[in-house]
Amino acid sequence: MQSPRLLHQLNYSNIGVLLGKVSGGLCTIDIDSDELVPEFLRANPLMKQTLQSKGQRGQNFWVKIKGEYPSTKKIKRNDVAIGEWRADGSQTVIHGTHPSGQPYRILPQSPPIEIVFEEIQWPKGWSIKKTPKTQQPTLLTVEAAVCPAQAAPVATTDQAKRPKPKRPNMIKIGSVEQAIQETLPTQAHKNNDAIFKFARALKNVEAITGVQLGPEESDQAFAQWCEQNPHLDADKIATEYKDKFIIGRVKAKHPLFEDPRAYATDQAKDEVDGSKDRQELLERFLFHLQSTTYPESFFISYADLETYLGEISQMGWFAKVAKLEYRNVIRTLKTGAYRKGASEYVYIDHPCWTQDEESRAALKRLLASAEDDSDCNMGLLTAASLRAFFTRAA
Repeated sequence: MQSPRLLHQLNYSNIGVLLGKVSGGLCTIDIDSDELVPEFLRANPLMKQTLQSKGQRGQNFWVKIKGEYPSTKKIKRNDVAIGEWRADGSQTVIHGTHPSGQPYRILPQSPPIEIVFEEIQWPKGWSIKKTPKTQQPTLLTVEAAVCPAQAAPVATTDQAKRPKPKRPNMIKIGSVEQAIQETLPTQAHKNNDAIFKFARALKNVEAITGVQLGPEESDQAFAQWCEQNPHLDADKIATEYKDKFIIGRVKAKHPLFEDPRAYATDQAKDEVDGSKDRQELLERFLFHLQSTTYPESFFISYADLETYLGEISQMGWFAKVAKLEYRNVIRTLKTGAYRKGASEYVYIDHPCWTQDEESRAALKRLLASAEDDSDCNMGLLTAASLRAFFTRAA
């Protein structure tokens, strides 16, 4: 604990506590609204003695549970969600600053009380359904997506018949909390990219758990992401950031991959279906590579092409890349060292760039960042130089 950097992070970052078995049965009862806290305390006067924390609104009651307890679940009042029971796989922020700018506060300086789950009294109209550990749920619930270890999905007949999508090297993100930790920005001015990355990470959660997150669950996930992101401008959370998240959820077609090149290779080879046309294989490979990196460019080297697509030499792939640029299918933005260095490209002819004005603006920004043609070398290709090259070759 002597590291100045670590001490700085502890002082100026949000700190969340991982709940459940890893913390000796530590759980929290998250009440969303200040108005509901007195109602809960009237039914549970013992809770006045336990550790409590508070952000902008509502309150968290911290308890240490002896014996069995349910997984993370919504607390409902007359079938309307008003809070959350948080357990294994979830976390609650106890120190730092809420996205609204309000610091998190600890109310009574008391340790969490130790109780059994059945001692918690839910006020009239409040409910939380406990699933016995011996019972195998027939469907994977949304709550299980937050804590997948608590419930294993059982495939229905239709699900068993449905072919699983090919996701080579997809990052294994099985919960909303994992998606948050995978995508939180490490510095300011990186929020927009991080928001889109988070939208894609939720597709990982959906693919692994088999549960589609609807608007309500997506909004809740985004709210948790905002709570743990210390770099947000609080004034933009409900407007600009939320709009970008919604756009990301709509536009994101692919999850996050450990190696997007493996995914692109698999998709391209499926589409050419045994064809010996290496030019078509390359075009489909780069198309799917762009799909995984939108709204940014992608990087690939000739050595990568030889490794993933094989069969011909790096020089052979160089010529095929040149043909795609000659046809204005792709554009080189920055050139890496010849042979092993990865160059930066954008797939101009990809439909992702024509979805809306924001997409067209993103493409325009990328194309404007391209290196000047006068710096052309062995790796940098331009439309003018390519036309001259192929004219001479003819």
